[in-house]
Amino acid sequence: SLVEYVNGLIEKIEIDKCRSFALVSSIATDLGNTVIYGSLVSGGTLHLFSKETVNNPTVLLNYFKTHSVECLKIVPSHWKVLSVDDDLLLPTKLLIFGGEALTEKVIEDIRSAGATCRIVNHYGPTETTIGKLLCVVEPGVKYESTVPIGKPFSNTKILILNPNLKLCPIGISGQLYITGDGLARGYLNNPELTKQKFIANPYSKEAHSIMYQTGDLVKYLPDGNVLFLGRVDDQVKIRGYRVELGEIDAVLSECSLLRQGVVVALEDKQENKRLVGYIVPQGDFDREGVLSYLKEKLPEYMIPAVLVEMVSLPLLANGKIDRKALPDPDVSAQSGDAYVAPGTPTQEQLTTIWQDILEVEQVSIHDDFFALGGHSLLAVRLISAIRKAFKAELPISDVFDYPTVAQLAGQLDLRQQAKGSASDLLPPVGAEPRPEHLPLSFSQERLWFIDRLEGSLQYHVPAVLKLSGKLDAGALGLALSEIVNRHEVLRTVIREENGQAWQEVKEVKESVLTEVDGS
Repeated sequence: SLVEYVNGLIEKIEIDKCRSFALVSSIATDLGNTVIYGSLVSGGTLHLFSKETVNNPTVLLNYFKTHSVECLKIVPSHWKVLSVDDDLLLPTKLLIFGGEALTEKVIEDIRSAGATCRIVNHYGPTETTIGKLLCVVEPGVKYESTVPIGKPFSNTKILILNPNLKLCPIGISGQLYITGDGLARGYLNNPELTKQKFIANPYSKEAHSIMYQTGDLVKYLPDGNVLFLGRVDDQVKIRGYRVELGEIDAVLSECSLLRQGVVVALEDKQENKRLVGYIVPQGDFDREGVLSYLKEKLPEYMIPAVLVEMVSLPLLANGKIDRKALPDPDVSAQSGDAYVAPGTPTQEQLTTIWQDILEVEQVSIHDDFFALGGHSLLAVRLISAIRKAFKAELPISDVFDYPTVAQLAGQLDLRQQAKGSASDLLPPVGAEPRPEHLPLSFSQERLWFIDRLEGSLQYHVPAVLKLSGKLDAGALGLALSEIVNRHEVLRTVIREENGQAWQEVKEVKESVLTEVDGS
């Protein structure tokens, strides 16, 4: 497998033409095997460095200036750490990036420095022997945000498949599967994981052909190159939206105010996920500038609720960012303003509510609700807590218009004074007599109008549930009946009389399940 891998590099990027190689990663990971075996097979010189040296930009940069190093393999985040200002860590012939997404900003920095070395983006899981795809960065080519991981080399085939193992067309994301030479036999003493990750290849005529399930989300570009989108398990739900953390990482990496940035999803006390960004600023930290940049590039739900300033990001032995070593965010430090204690009873009570909802130890009366990690769903909880504590009704828009404790307390006091009472809580909603013909809601009127105009097949859902295994039809029927009988809207139909539409709620039924023999 190693011979097949190195021969592929010789064929595609002529690694054997390099005479000196630098190893800046641990030999415990496969990242450095590219230069270890690249140098051994070609008879080149391999420069070895201590752990202290590869973590000291000044020492390593000076070494590269005084010694001829023609080939370097490195993780992009590690390269950024070792490149100080305009002094970049560059070999003379071949610079190979791997292990992480390679951003366009890195390419721009290298080009701006006038570097003449060839740049290669290299991809491959350890399970497929170091690397299986690569992309040579061509001079003058502009990439959107990240450089593609390219096309397969050596005797490798790839498949991009959806969750049903069907082939994905160009531009549609799916999981990457790798087959061909160089695959491992499995995981030592772990048959369960081997069975899970090394699966039968449904697209091969060979009886025992297997493919490796990488867990990486990718898509084909129109030119045949593959673009890395992130990890399948890095996809998280934020307030109902599917979010790819790698997509936010790529946007952060292009911000001119930052040297590095990475985003993780952490759970709050209510087990809701929120985005936390860990960043290394370029000079002084301009929090507002970074947030303004993110708001231009990303929708609101993808903007990190908290930004944590760091001197550097922790790295693993292979040079990748160690996400598990990132510290817990100090949300109370997000506003950057000096602490001002509450001065009125209303401010004191609001401060306590904010601390509970935002999960911070201390809130200044001038702290911005959204700068401390607040968002629209937390704003709803805030209004609910205010209603309960003050027996007062505030519109949710007040949280956006008056986002600090001082401002919201002032608004709350003004509303209570205008009412002449300590309470303006709306009375509880009571049941009203139901008319014979219930009027349609605005959304129902819209559906009814479209149906009259052109039909409404687009609103019919042909399949909402797919079950596997042995079916207990009785239990399923009881469950569906319980849901339909509990929610009137599921047994509501639109009637029409003399051109006037109205809604009729059907009676409760014991059974709503109909079985159809599909044979």
